[in-house]
Amino acid sequence: MSNKLTRVVALILAVFALIYFGYQIYHFFYTPYQTEVTEVYQYVDEVELEGVLLKNEEVISKEHDGVIQYEYHNAKKVVEGSVVGTIYQSEADVSKNLYAKQLDEKISVLQELQTLTNSSGTDLQSIHSAVEREQSDLVYLISQGQYSELSDRSSEFLKQLLKQEKALAPELNFGEELSSLQTERKALEVPEGETVKAPIAGYFTSALDGYEGVITPESLDELSVDAITDLLENTKAGFAPQNAVGKMVASTDWKFAALVKTKDLEKLKEGQKVSLVFSGGSSNRIEAKVEKINKNLEEETSSVLLSSSIMNEDIIDLRKEKPVIYFGSGKGLRVDREAVRMKDGQTGVYINSGRVVRFRKIDIVYSTDDYVISKMSDEDGFLQLYDEVIIEGKDELYDGKPM
Repeated sequence: MSNKLTRVVALILAVFALIYFGYQIYHFFYTPYQTEVTEVYQYVDEVELEGVLLKNEEVISKEHDGVIQYEYHNAKKVVEGSVVGTIYQSEADVSKNLYAKQLDEKISVLQELQTLTNSSGTDLQSIHSAVEREQSDLVYLISQGQYSELSDRSSEFLKQLLKQEKALAPELNFGEELSSLQTERKALEVPEGETVKAPIAGYFTSALDGYEGVITPESLDELSVDAITDLLENTKAGFAPQNAVGKMVASTDWKFAALVKTKDLEKLKEGQKVSLVFSGGSSNRIEAKVEKINKNLEEETSSVLLSSSIMNEDIIDLRKEKPVIYFGSGKGLRVDREAVRMKDGQTGVYINSGRVVRFRKIDIVYSTDDYVISKMSDEDGFLQLYDEVIIEGKDELYDGKPM
């Protein structure tokens, strides 16, 4: 065989060898399946709502030409006929009145301190407990964001501290300070104002949104998507009535009529107690009850009616809102919904285990349209962190199939 022919044969053999080994390398690394590595995922289980609060309200009207000083914080319970505000001619008159009240409070505290005599051990312990209690109340109010009550509680805390000082040092005498304050108070001319009284018993608020008398429990004739949408789109109000100075909410009971995605209704049932969160995260949960569900099987949106008997300064002024029903939060293994399979009645996924297809069970604790969350488990046969889950492929999958 000539050298030229030998070189040609050798070249052909080299090309075939290159093709063969290239194919083997390609076959080793290539897989016809799309996969995804399992990771830990934090989730919040909640249902989104959009709706309106339905409350029994009565507007307080008073013709006035001046400045109103309110006597109560929003959501304060008052009896019928209580003075909820006073109308003064100017801001200066309001300031004088507030200062007079501060002087009266200081005088009252000092007069009480002056009457204290030598305290026994039991009295000291009682006073010390009162100081700790007031301090704890202040910390709680701050942690809950209830700043409107801080002024009153701070005054009471200071009062208890002074009592403690007096009990520990009976020789303390506040006569000079008391006399000075009394003299200042007598010299202070406090203008009289016109009082505003509560027409009914209930919970007072100075805030008005113009929907009083428009969006009421009676305004919802039926729990339908259209009826709730009409209330949400209502633009006939939006400004306070003329001469309105506040309003009373008759009771703690209120309802929330809301739109909800039909697919989310599988988590709800009539009579169920749920946690409703309007704002501020899951720490501000309000217990509510699912009163009625109107499920539209043919539509993406349905409606639901919830009720509650909790009233506070965060709730009393709410109207058109987008809260959530909070079921909980946690973490688990995130799996693409396309990867979920059924095998012998067991929900699970197929994974790539050393280029062999293996079935792994999953325990779904949360799901969306795009993915599911599986509970983390150390049991044999369950999906584990960093497993390579097969999402899709062009061939049928079965346990033990070579890849």
